[in-house]
Amino acid sequence: MNNDRKTISFLIVSFILLISVAVFLMIFSLCRGTFRTEMYTVGIVNPVPRFEHIIEGFREGLSESGLTEGENIRYIYDGPVRDMPEASRIILEMINDNTDLIFTTTTPVTLIARRLTAGTGVPVVFAPVFDPVKSGVVPSLTDHRSNMTGVKVGGSTEKALEWLITAAPEIKRVFVPYSSDTLAAVESLEALRNGAEKLDVELLISEVRTKDALLRALGSSMINADAVFILNSILFARHSADIINSAIRHRLPAGSGTELYKRGALITYGQNHLRTGRLAGRLAGKILRGTPPEDLPVETSEFFLGINLKTARSIGLDMSVHILEQADFIVR
Repeated sequence: MNNDRKTISFLIVSFILLISVAVFLMIFSLCRGTFRTEMYTVGIVNPVPRFEHIIEGFREGLSESGLTEGENIRYIYDGPVRDMPEASRIILEMINDNTDLIFTTTTPVTLIARRLTAGTGVPVVFAPVFDPVKSGVVPSLTDHRSNMTGVKVGGSTEKALEWLITAAPEIKRVFVPYSSDTLAAVESLEALRNGAEKLDVELLISEVRTKDALLRALGSSMINADAVFILNSILFARHSADIINSAIRHRLPAGSGTELYKRGALITYGQNHLRTGRLAGRLAGKILRGTPPEDLPVETSEFFLGINLKTARSIGLDMSVHILEQADFIVR
């Protein structure tokens, strides 16, 4: 009788163990579909040296998602590309090498990635893009049904001009170098015009296409200006130091809807590169973990007020305490 009981107990325990093992194997199998043990490969295509902080934030966002470089993710990135043909070549190489995800910065590079990855199944995350819908990157911010998602950064230009006028209320004429090298430049100029009309400010617009043309404009067009505004543009992102240094030499306050207060612009209102990159990195992490890009709406970046007090002192401008109290970032 005792032997029968022992046999029954043994069979019950064995059955429970078998069920437990089966459940474990099933869960492990499901998890492997979501959390791969092999290495993910992420390609990065960036044409602007100043956007290295965005890429830094992008890596941080992926790290926060549990993807650590050298352990379960590796990056393909050899620094900023020189031009759009080089960007096209690199993106094609990434597609042919079965890269798991491509991260792009700027509207022009993102549009190239959209065209080249169409129908390939390779997901693309972008940041920053000024207006992904108007530029044709995605048909909608929420219901885009594509292999692409990312971070929208447009929308701060009018407020940035308002902050510039608030900092220096005597401003009546604003010098605006303009290059139509991206749709972001066109769209930010349109927003600036709207803001100038509301504030009763005259824009002195000088269209330039090259660095040499920009330098000539900086030498002649600032004489009649009370301030300078720097638009979104690849050309100006690469040569923002020339514009800012010229403004300081002419003792003019410079404003922008991009994060240029760190580089010497007096006052800016717009995205923070590191935080924009982190947001894009978290989107990329979700995609690599199994969420389709079409299920992830395009995010909109936060905007921050940045002030450079060193520049204010250099141009002899006293910043009011009221403005300083509202600043998110201050260079002292």
